[in-house]
Amino acid sequence: MSMASSSSSSSQPWEYHVFLSFRGEDTRQNLVGHLYKALVEKGIYTYKDDETLPRGESISPALMKAIEGSQLAVIVFSENYADSSWCLEELSHIMECKETRGQVVMPIFYDVDPSYVRNQKEKYGEAFAKHELKNTDKIKSLVQAFIIDPCGWFFAPLERKREYDEEYTKQQSENKTQVESWRKAIVDASNISGWFIANRDESKAIEEIVETISQRLHPTSVEDDNLIGMKARMQDLISKLQIEFGGKRMIGIWGVGGGGKTTLASSIFDEISSKFDGCCFLTNVRGESSKNNGLENLQQKILSDVLKQKQVEVRRVEEGRRMIKDRLHHRKVLIVLDDVDNLEHLEDLAGSCDWFGEGSRILITTRDEHVLTGHKVDIIHNIRLLSNDEAMKLFCKHAPQGHIRLEDYEQLSKDVVSYAGGLPLALRVLGRFLCDKEMDEWRSALARLKEIPDANILEKLKISFDGLMPLERELFLDIACFFRGEHKNEEVMMVLEACGLHPVIGIKVLVQKALVTISEYGAFDMHDLVEEMAHYIVRGKHPKNPEKHSRVWKEEDVATICDVDATTNLDKIEAIYSRTNKAQQVLEVAASMNKLRWIILGSPPGSDETTFLMSDSFPRRELCCLTLHGFNAKQLWEGYKYLPNLRIISLTFMRNLMKTPDFEGLPNLERFMVDGSALLEEIHPSFGHLEKLVCVEIQHCENLKMLPHITRSKKLETLVLSKCKIVFEQNMENLAPDNMNHIGLWFCSGWLKKLDLSWCNLADGHMIRSGAAGVWELPNLQELHLAGNRFVQLNFSLLRLPRLKWLDVSYCFNLVELLELPSSIAVVLADGCMSLETIGDISNCKWLWKVALWGDNKLGPLGGDMLLNSMLQGNAKYYFINVKLNCMDIWRGPSVVWVKWVKTYNMLLPHDWYDHFSGILMFFQNKRFNGNPHITIKLGVHDIFQSEFNETLEAHSEETTYIAVGLGLYSFLKMIRCKQQKSQ
Repeated sequence: MSMASSSSSSSQPWEYHVFLSFRGEDTRQNLVGHLYKALVEKGIYTYKDDETLPRGESISPALMKAIEGSQLAVIVFSENYADSSWCLEELSHIMECKETRGQVVMPIFYDVDPSYVRNQKEKYGEAFAKHELKNTDKIKSLVQAFIIDPCGWFFAPLERKREYDEEYTKQQSENKTQVESWRKAIVDASNISGWFIANRDESKAIEEIVETISQRLHPTSVEDDNLIGMKARMQDLISKLQIEFGGKRMIGIWGVGGGGKTTLASSIFDEISSKFDGCCFLTNVRGESSKNNGLENLQQKILSDVLKQKQVEVRRVEEGRRMIKDRLHHRKVLIVLDDVDNLEHLEDLAGSCDWFGEGSRILITTRDEHVLTGHKVDIIHNIRLLSNDEAMKLFCKHAPQGHIRLEDYEQLSKDVVSYAGGLPLALRVLGRFLCDKEMDEWRSALARLKEIPDANILEKLKISFDGLMPLERELFLDIACFFRGEHKNEEVMMVLEACGLHPVIGIKVLVQKALVTISEYGAFDMHDLVEEMAHYIVRGKHPKNPEKHSRVWKEEDVATICDVDATTNLDKIEAIYSRTNKAQQVLEVAASMNKLRWIILGSPPGSDETTFLMSDSFPRRELCCLTLHGFNAKQLWEGYKYLPNLRIISLTFMRNLMKTPDFEGLPNLERFMVDGSALLEEIHPSFGHLEKLVCVEIQHCENLKMLPHITRSKKLETLVLSKCKIVFEQNMENLAPDNMNHIGLWFCSGWLKKLDLSWCNLADGHMIRSGAAGVWELPNLQELHLAGNRFVQLNFSLLRLPRLKWLDVSYCFNLVELLELPSSIAVVLADGCMSLETIGDISNCKWLWKVALWGDNKLGPLGGDMLLNSMLQGNAKYYFINVKLNCMDIWRGPSVVWVKWVKTYNMLLPHDWYDHFSGILMFFQNKRFNGNPHITIKLGVHDIFQSEFNETLEAHSEETTYIAVGLGLYSFLKMIRCKQQKSQ
């Protein structure tokens, strides 16, 4: 099929299934009459001129229109078919539609040898001779021309003779062309494989013909009013299929349950299936494959549908794989595998594109992105939910109906559409349910839905949840109940990790199964109905009894639990989150929660609680995470408590806290965080005995003077002692314990990645001491925060920090020299260092891409230029360079584009940007705003450079000037450009 025909057939709204072209006197009362009846009985809408044509209508235009509107044409070549010029004209137009409109043509040779038709022998040869003679007779003779216009010939004989000759030549040429077109059409048609019916059972032949026609027909492309928004989505996906470019492609359609994946795949299948040699649509692969011999039956269906064979037997899955590869290897096929949830099943049904012939397309719908990535499909198409306008149109197709005026229900309809969140399944289900309800019944239904989701919607969405592993289910419920809208930060991840939920891999699985999304700002999100499904699962059969729920997060449910009888069983509760003025009561009832994994409890500002008493029976032994905020407590508990599962203690703004508990009974504690406890004086000595500490963060504890030496923990990764007046010892022993470092305390340095000693009143002597014991050796340290200290000189040649990437010395007002930065350094923050005179030689810092030097300093006017030039010599020039300086002059040459403050700015790049230019130097001058710009760079279509300012800047009363310079290197954009071209 030509590209033109291929393109037009996909969008052709066929009026008829079949057009019958035949010689009436030969076949009307026998073959054609019986064939027409059999087609109609099969539901195949067939055009037959003496049956379908309305009385009084001109036959020629009607027939041409009928031919053009038919998906398939059956040509019955009989003995006298070629005698009729009308039949030959039909035939010529049919063959034209085959080329231009993708029409399928099937010839039947009825009591006539196909070779006689093809070579125009015997009756067919005689017929064409008659047509040529008849056409010659139609041309007016010279005498006829004179009789028609004698006066004209008498007064201008030469002119009339010339006109006659031209007309004669023209008619002769047209007649010859017409006969030649008939000859070509009859040759082309007779070369198509068809049926030869002579001396055989006519009824069996008709049965075979009708069966073949049924298989060749595809659903006509009629606009379905219920498929709102489908046309644009189909066009988008069809463009990704790239059918006109050949090759072989596998396309995955992925998204949340009920989002329209199957509908989209089905619409695409109906639209393009006529372009393939064989097609198959496998529905519900997930359900069918789980049955006995399910995969074998699915393999049989693929072979049967594509090969158009009724009996195909597959005895074993491996045999089915071999048969599909062997039988379909040279066929151009279209196969849709709907609702696949198992990678192995997909490999058994469509192992790779190599199984199929040139031009084949395989579509796979799934809720699990891992199935597609694991199978290495060419493109993953994320289903797009309905917009508000589309959702309203779809909903209004179903509700309201009858006597109800839509205007009366406008706000209620908006509420339903908002509830559905663009999910087509929910809109259809709710629309059908509400279509015959009154207004007060709508309100009641919506109120009920917020507590008890519709079972039809829930069942569809819950399929993905049921397919999760037990730990993944718990992780999903935790996120849905507690963390939707929260950033996926270290604090959240450590809580989930402490509960043994393995969130790094678990969240990946939830995202792939379209249950959870991560927003562009890094926050957890999900569809509203998916969240509602999770809440419904947690509430179970007891929506009004929160003491029987596994998770409690609503304040009204917390209040209910606080009021329960002391004998009430609370063993179901695993996690609780509350910031209520009943925090003390929560702690009391929590003593009865034997399965409590974690508790996040806060006393809100202005709370009237003045005392804090923790029950002797709390925390329970199953507790993994204890997070308390804003309590007026001097200590958590007295004496020794054995809590083998406790991994996190986080205490924030407990202003009266004076001492920590005994840590001997917390052998598995991994993270200890205290922030804002100004009266804290003592960390219990047993703290130094903990062996599994990973993170210690103590901030804003101004009275804390000493911290026990952390000598037993071999996996300490983060140590933060910010804004604490710890006494850092100046005179340390010359002999240090093996693998230990000190900053006034001993700690194991082998795993440490982050060290924060900001605003700790450190001086030069605390950093460098004489002797081996005085050398900082931190082989894995990546972040070092030393802001707000009293250093005068920092020379990193005397420190052993081979992997340091981030250094913050901001607001070290006395710092004069910052020397010998490690070669691994990437970011240096030195804002507000007013005494800084030199940064030293950074030529060995090949990965340095960001330097911040806002505020006054003494680097001099050339400091910024020297810094930028040095950075351009390193490897960062292939990505992005960011330099922030104060009072920096920018050259105002002809190539500078000045832009006023805008959210997004597009700039057309020079045509040779990727060959002859280094990059874009962005200059941001901030005179009237307080804040930092966040600039993102991306390469749009047609080589348009786009820079986007994402941060909101608040007005500032004082007029200060800040300068930010960012260099976007084209080599980085070139890599993006290459990746874009590869994926297309």
